[in-house]
Amino acid sequence: MSFNLNSLWLDWRAKVPDGTPNPSNAYHLVLLKELCFKQGIDKDIIDNVILILEKDDGGLDDKEKEKAKAKGLVSKGYGNWGPEDGDTTHKNVDGKLTPIGDDDEEEKEPTKPMKIDPNPFDKEDEEDKEGGEKGDTEESQTKIPTEQMKYYEVESQKESKPLDEEGASRAERGRRARVIYSKLQLVAAGKDVELNETDIKNLGSLRISGNARSGQLYVGDALDKGSGLKSASAKSPHYADRNIHKNELLRNWDKVEAKLDELGVKERPKFKQGVGYLTDKPPVVDHDPVSMKPNAILEKVPTSKGSDLLSDETRRDIEKNQGVSLGEDEFFGKRLDPNNPQTFVDNIKFVIDATGDYISDSADEKTKKYFKGFVKDLSGLIDGDDPPKEKLEKIRSVIKEEYSELVHSAMELSDDEGRNVLKDYGELATYMLYLSEGKETYLPKSGNYPLADIVVVDRDEETGEALTIEGYSIKSQRGKEQQPGSSATEFLKHFSNVHLKHKKKFKSLQALHKGSVEDVKLDEIEDEEMLDDLKKIRSVENVDSIDEMKDIAKELFDKFGDGDEKLENFMKKVDRFYEKKAKKYDIKYDMQGMGKAAIELLHREYSGMKTLSDMKELNLPSKLKFIEVVVGDKDVDIREKGKEFTTSDFGLHDKGYLPLNDANVEKEPPPPRVGKIRYASANLALRTKKY
Repeated sequence: MSFNLNSLWLDWRAKVPDGTPNPSNAYHLVLLKELCFKQGIDKDIIDNVILILEKDDGGLDDKEKEKAKAKGLVSKGYGNWGPEDGDTTHKNVDGKLTPIGDDDEEEKEPTKPMKIDPNPFDKEDEEDKEGGEKGDTEESQTKIPTEQMKYYEVESQKESKPLDEEGASRAERGRRARVIYSKLQLVAAGKDVELNETDIKNLGSLRISGNARSGQLYVGDALDKGSGLKSASAKSPHYADRNIHKNELLRNWDKVEAKLDELGVKERPKFKQGVGYLTDKPPVVDHDPVSMKPNAILEKVPTSKGSDLLSDETRRDIEKNQGVSLGEDEFFGKRLDPNNPQTFVDNIKFVIDATGDYISDSADEKTKKYFKGFVKDLSGLIDGDDPPKEKLEKIRSVIKEEYSELVHSAMELSDDEGRNVLKDYGELATYMLYLSEGKETYLPKSGNYPLADIVVVDRDEETGEALTIEGYSIKSQRGKEQQPGSSATEFLKHFSNVHLKHKKKFKSLQALHKGSVEDVKLDEIEDEEMLDDLKKIRSVENVDSIDEMKDIAKELFDKFGDGDEKLENFMKKVDRFYEKKAKKYDIKYDMQGMGKAAIELLHREYSGMKTLSDMKELNLPSKLKFIEVVVGDKDVDIREKGKEFTTSDFGLHDKGYLPLNDANVEKEPPPPRVGKIRYASANLALRTKKY
């Protein structure tokens, strides 16, 4: 086989919008793939070349690479980025370095090499006919590949049926949603599309994910992750890029709006941000979200040492009784004087001034626009002529409302920015709220307890001596989603520090929580029974059959009760991994092919079960309190969880997954088998149960 490389390069230049092909641009690579197929280049060669291009630089331009470097991230290949010794934390989304979110879990698996059928509908090839390639004019209005637009045309011709019809299966709802969605894609591309009465009604029920990494659709109020419907079926020629195509629809939403206005259609699709939050306008999918990490915003704010906040005797008593030690840890702001409200005003001013400076230096105009009002309003109260006590009262009366408006504005702009403002700036909003309420609150810059986002000191009203120090973990949530979790490693580290008697147990549990069983260091595990269990897990790699693996798993699960049920659930995960991933690479459903994956899946299950079992048995006070920052329909509430949590009050929160692509598959010698593999995206986490 031969092909003209120079011709390919010229054709590629002609295809890309600016005439300059960029291997770091995901859309440019899509165009290159199309051209290679048209020149008759073998699919395997194309896939391998594209993978090399993607892996070389992680798909980012020089500016984005600098951002990655500043965050301590390196390319993991295939558009994935993360710490050198850690899991994937960021992905290349349309050329932007984007944090992996926790919404739409099934959308987060790394994109596999694209398998494009150059003639997916068995139609005559329209190339080389008079007038040039079919679609030259049409493609000028969209960046979505021709084959994908043909797919939308075929889908749009299918019968329109009501989305809200009672009794329709999830699969059927997905088929119906894709009909109206396909028509929207055609409208956005400048096509003349007819909308019937059912289509118009369906528009009001359709929900489109605003997450740049998701191609999910939803219907009505069914907005949980289990209700998500794919915007393109697996038969779509560019199925793997359905999120990219959805983003292109959002970029051209003005064309859709114009068409609907022309037709006099009042009901419009809404856009899902996070879990359960809907906007009328599409988010800006190309917006570069600004970090809202407190440490970044408050970088230049003065700090105080924990040892300067309390007397040595008081600190020793609190450490002994509560397991909380301030030591030489640094806290933002100056020491507070409960008898001098001006010190509380001063620390709020530090935050507001730092916010204004940070946004001015780091954010784009869209972010500056909605933050400007927030900073101006609070600065006006702080800099006024009122006595300090009255200033605090006024701040307390407006801070939640001001912050609510901030969150909603951020969510309407971008899903990722909404997440940042809610989760990270929520810590600063809570800190300022507590200060305005006269609570002696300190914001850690660094410390031994990463779970404590703020620290509150309670003093004796007569003597002024500190009685307690409470560490509060601030958790944010949008809509109806369950309270998010924190890394199991962080929780276990905290428990080992506050319950020294059980340090050995918690440190051993902590050692379990790695991205791969190969990363577990046996010398860090002092629990003999746990060591024996790990040896059994590692022995799975050497068994000859699935049944033998099941026997080992059953022996481990029996320790935690309901062993048969736990084994059944575990095998469902093994089967799902095989059907959705391994089967595509001709890997056999046996231990020779699946051994590496089976051992990782088993280790993950065991780690979670063992952690929860031991924590429940110990039933120790967590010595942590929790504050919720919750987005409602109209406002954002900041509230304490009243319950005193123990170690038995935690459940599992696992969004990690085993990615399988060419890099993880060993093909030589045959048959293919799962090679080196590890969990990606997220650590096993713990979260408080709902009460």
